[in-house]
Amino acid sequence: MEKVRHASKPKLEKLLFTLLDDCEKVDAKNFMLKDAYSELKKDMRLLEKSKQELERKNDILISENFKLKKRPLLYAKNLTSLRTS
Repeated sequence: MEKVRHASKPKLEKLLFTLLDDCEKVDAKNFMLKDAYSELKKDMRLLEKSKQELERKNDILISENFKLKKRPLLYAKNLTSLRTS
């Protein structure tokens, strides 16, 4: 930071306006970052809901797959019991 001791009034005004401009730029970037953060948070909630829905559907498919794999064994047992009857 520049020394302000013995600085002229125009130089001090220039520094002040530069500082104010920098503050406005930082404020604008901060606003943009807050907006981006809100959007990312919303996207994360949607992704979490999608993940939960996919996990639920996956559980259903695993259950159905298990039932389908078990079915030939039941048919084989039924066929064996019919042959022995």
